[in-house]
Amino acid sequence: MHKPAYQNTKKSDSRKIAEFLSKDGQLLLPFVELICHTEQAVDELIDVAGKAAIEAVLLLSAEQVAATGVSFGGR
Repeated sequence: MHKPAYQNTKKSDSRKIAEFLSKDGQLLLPFVELICHTEQAVDELIDVAGKAAIEAVLLLSAEQVAATGVSFGGR
């Protein structure tokens, strides 16, 4: 059976990690950068997916109008 690449930790382990990282703040910088890059990637994904969803709705609406042949008359 394949062992997962991560391990669950106990609260006591979490405290030990926090103590270790608090001794040297520079150790946290890669984590902060990773979080920032991840946040930017998620924002970009939401932006692209949102635009694609709106485009899909507009295309479906246009296809439906074209299929029914109903004229909406415009101004």
